[in-house]
Amino acid sequence: MRVLFFLFFFFLFSFSFSQTDLLTAKTRNQLIANLDSALVSKYFISISDAEKILEKPVYLKDSTYKLSGGLLSYSFNYIAKYVDSTSIGKISFSLEQYKDTAIAKSNYEFIKQQNQKEGNITTLNNIGNDAFLKKDYLNQPFVMILKDNKIYKFRVFYLSSENSLNALLDVSKKIVSN
Repeated sequence: MRVLFFLFFFFLFSFSFSQTDLLTAKTRNQLIANLDSALVSKYFISISDAEKILEKPVYLKDSTYKLSGGLLSYSFNYIAKYVDSTSIGKISFSLEQYKDTAIAKSNYEFIKQQNQKEGNITTLNNIGNDAFLKKDYLNQPFVMILKDNKIYKFRVFYLSSENSLNALLDVSKKIVSN
């Protein structure tokens, strides 16, 4: 199991692959090959990015990918490593790639409207086609970005400082601009 885990990380962080054509595969075998190649994408948050955001060393707790009905989704959860047991920190990152840009936009708009109902959101300019920041009652940020047929979601639990928020926004811009 540890060998598979190591190989996953080796390939994930050693190579880049554009996701532009993943879902346009003509055969099932081609699609599976594209999905496997996508696991090494530059579109994901890295451990060093997560460490900048949480201002602590982190480890990847889990990661998944799934293809279902024209939606390719990835999810990564990073946990901060702390010396004492009273400190915590977590980043959840997900990327959803839709076969159809209109469906991506519709899903993004629905989630954005739901967040607006729960309180104020801050529009983020110059990132993707549309983006917003929403903080919960504990002041923990959620960033959601629409770019073409992709939706990026960044959720941070127990953000430690304003510098962490700035790092979250910088990392979000960097990933979406790839």
